[in-house]
Amino acid sequence: MKRFNLKKPDFAALRRAFSGRAVHAGGYSIAAAAIVIAIAVAVNLVAGALPTSWTSIDLTGTGLYSISTQTQQLVAALPEDEQVTVYWLVQDAYEDGTIDQLLSRYEDLSEQLEVVKKDPVVYPTFAQQYTDSAIYNNSLIVTCGDRSRYISYYDI
Repeated sequence: MKRFNLKKPDFAALRRAFSGRAVHAGGYSIAAAAIVIAIAVAVNLVAGALPTSWTSIDLTGTGLYSISTQTQQLVAALPEDEQVTVYWLVQDAYEDGTIDQLLSRYEDLSEQLEVVKKDPVVYPTFAQQYTDSAIYNNSLIVTCGDRSRYISYYDI
């Protein structure tokens, strides 16, 4: 069996190696980088919490992704005691991004309007209480009190 000859560590040499000007400058650089990363994370979190209407702009010529003034007035005029619920019938990982963005904009308009995702695979009989029509992925059911309306994905 071979024996290893271990030397005693020279702590004084280590202390001298880490006490130079370059080490201090490197420490300041690491601290500055950590502060910049923390600021970037904080800005990202704040931007993520902003309403969709503030963070995305509709650049289409026809205003395809914009909510009309008439719709904004209609939603703003909802009585306090009425709750409008939009059920988005969508399977996980098959969400249409355009509908997602539009529903987020609607939800930002009023506290009386709520969007709820319902997966037709998880809740197969949910839509049957509102319609007898064939259910398509990314379709909507809009309810208010005892009234409801099914909107097929192909009608949107």
